[in-house]
Amino acid sequence: MTTVSHESWLLKFLSDPVNAAGYLDAAAEDDDPRYMLEALRR
Repeated sequence: MTTVSHESWLLKFLSDPVNAAGYLDAAAEDDDPRYMLEALRR
């Protein structure tokens, strides 16, 4: 079985603009700036 690190999977996922927008939108719903800053950092 091949494993993929979470970080590399996330970077590949976020390389698609639609996925990245959804990721940021989900972070924005939490109304906590820490989540948004973490999402933008990735």
